[in-house]
Formats: sequence, structure tokens, C-alpha cells
Amino acid sequence: MASGLDDVKEALKVITLGQTKLLSAVEAVSRRVGELEKSQEETARRPGSSGNDSLKATAPTPLTGGFTPPPSTVLPAEAGTQPAPVSSATPSARVVLTTYPKQIGIKPLPMEWGAADPVQRGPVTVSRVPSTIGRRNAIGAHGGSYSIYYALALASKELNADHKPDFTNTEPAVNIGPFPQWADPKKIVAMDPWGHMVPWLFKDVMQSDNGESAPPARLSPALCLISLAVDLRPTIAITRAHMKLPELEESVKSGRLVPDGKVCINALGELSVTKFAVEPVWYLPGVAERFNIDEGTLRRSLFEHTGGMYPEVIASKRQGLWTT
Repeated sequence: MASGLDDVKEALKVITLGQTKLLSAVEAVSRRVGELEKSQEETARRPGSSGNDSLKATAPTPLTGGFTPPPSTVLPAEAGTQPAPVSSATPSARVVLTTYPKQIGIKPLPMEWGAADPVQRGPVTVSRVPSTIGRRNAIGAHGGSYSIYYALALASKELNADHKPDFTNTEPAVNIGPFPQWADPKKIVAMDPWGHMVPWLFKDVMQSDNGESAPPARLSPALCLISLAVDLRPTIAITRAHMKLPELEESVKSGRLVPDGKVCINALGELSVTKFAVEPVWYLPGVAERFNIDEGTLRRSLFEHTGGMYPEVIASKRQGLWTT
């Protein structure tokens, strides 16, 4: 009996691997088709490369063939002054509506919330770019309500679809942590304590999903897709600034406050401050426990009151992170 069950499991593994390869091949073909369509659109928009030239070269004229071109092949007098046609090209012909952990081709990056080692804990992965959508372990979108402007920039082609931010010289202005609370899954449930260090802690993952700077040559182009770099983003920004408050300036002038050059830095009462910008990352099991409610109830409420945008939130408890 055990042997028969093992055979079934092995057969299922083979089927899953085959489906993954097929999915990767389809993705490769879709991306290639998209590139060809984009290339054809760009060629059609170039001056002097319109189909009208080919008509002039091949269509018989009234003098040579007794043929008068139909109206559809004659450009109007205002030709060239009309706006360019609206492009309807999309990043991919295949739309992935959901990314359940047990879906074929979906293999979320491991996440162990509360692990002391950030690499063991794993990165919060929420991007839906082709190289990352199969590795998502979180629900939502980076930037929360601002994500619609990112979408607008991509749709209007003001930003390339494969754009990735350059994190050079964006290291946190000061070193923060780690602290013991970071290693307790119940202490921090509404933010990623490692969020300010993502580009540096997970640099290898961002360069390539398998830790290599480029997909291995031994893999076919279709399989190389599963080895592309994962798109990770920081969820916390830390910088320094000077803050000026009229009340402190008056206090310095009256002598009640003496600048120390560290906190209050000058006679104007300016303060040296450290600023944090935090993008929420909710660990749903921990949030539910804090509010003493059932996790399923929390997930259903989130689904209903975010317009039903994220079916994964109620379909799988294995995706326990919600980033807004």
C-alpha cells in the first residue's frame, strides 16, 4: 500500500514539473509575441515607414495599369497631422488573476515571520512583474493608494514595464536595530522590521532567484524564466533632516533653551531629526490575535471592504502578509 502511494506521489510530482515547464514555455512565447508587437508598432510610427510607401511602390497607376486606387489607400490632405493611434498593447496576453500557493507555476518564497535571522525570515514579496508573480508570499501592492499612479505611469508608457529602482546611495541614514522584539512573531505584526534593509539583505535574491547573477546556461529559455531576478522593494525609508519650530526658536531667544549642537543645533532652534516613512505590512495571524478575532473573519472583512480586489486573502491562509 505504501509503495503504491509513493508511486502516486511521484507521478504527481512529475505532472507538476511538466505543468511548470509548460507554463514557463507559454510565458516565454507570450513575452516574445509582446516584444514583436511592440517592435512592429515602433516601426509603424517611424517617419517614412508607413504602409503608404509600399502601396506607392507596388500598386499600379492609372497610366500603367488603368487602375485607380480606392479611397481607402489615398491619404487625406491633413495626413501627418493626425494624432498617433492609441496603443492597446499590454505587458502580457495572459492575465494571472490569483497566485494561490498550490497553483501550478506558483512557488512563494519562504516566509517565517518572527525569525531572528532576516534571511531565514525571508523577504516580503508582493510584486506582480513577470519575474516575480510566481514567487509572491504577500497580498496587496507596494505604495498602497499610490500604486494607482505607478499603474498610470506604466499604462501611459512614461515608465518602462521592466523598470526597477536604483537603490545606490539609498542606505538608511542611521543604523536601526536589530532588537529582540524583531525575533518575536507576536511583538510586531503591522510592519516589516527589516523593511529598511531589503535591497541589501536580499541582494542575491534580487539579482537572481537562484542566487546567480544570470540564469544558468544549462537551462532552456523557457526554464530560465523561473530563475529571473525577483523584484523586491523596501517598505521603510530612513533619512535625516532639520526641523524648525517657532516655539523652540522663541525658547532659544529667551534663554529657556540652550542649543547643544546635537539635538537643538543652532540659535534658530532647529532640531536634528531622523525621519521614518513606513509602508504597513500586516501579519494577519498576529493582527487577528491582537484584536481577539478569528483570522478567517478578519480576512473576509478585508476582502469585502477592499472591493474584493484580492481573492487570495480568503482563499489561502498560507499567504499571511498584507501590504498596503
